[in-house]
Amino acid sequence: RIDEDGYLTITGRIKEQYKLENGKYISPAVLEEKLKLSPYVANIMLFGANKPYNVAVIVPDAEGLKHWAKTELGTEVRLDDERVKKLLIQELERFGADFKSYERPKKITLVLEDFTTENGLLTPSMKLKRDKVLAKYQAQIDALY
Repeated sequence: RIDEDGYLTITGRIKEQYKLENGKYISPAVLEEKLKLSPYVANIMLFGANKPYNVAVIVPDAEGLKHWAKTELGTEVRLDDERVKKLLIQELERFGADFKSYERPKKITLVLEDFTTENGLLTPSMKLKRDKVLAKYQAQIDALY
């Protein structure tokens, strides 16, 4: 981005940037780090290359959700419960409030398996292997559009 003095600031790795259908560029790593601050999100990957809007693959934080369910609902919940999805969408809105509307994910899909080096979804330096996550969850991502 370019600040008010005309200086260029690079906010993410160039190869991770992508362009939405509307021509806006997205640096997903910056957004993902902010969204992972939620106590209910263990991991997240945004996607939207050549699409009309961003979507998110979310690995919910099991302990955070368990605590929320007991204190707020008085019961346990399953991942496919609509209340869990609603909570996570609210969390994305809360933690993504500083982002432009086109940067925020419009739809989400929840997955149980965390992103780790063992399953090949993270590099040894803990960076997301976007192409591997995309390949693994392509069907769920496509269903969001």
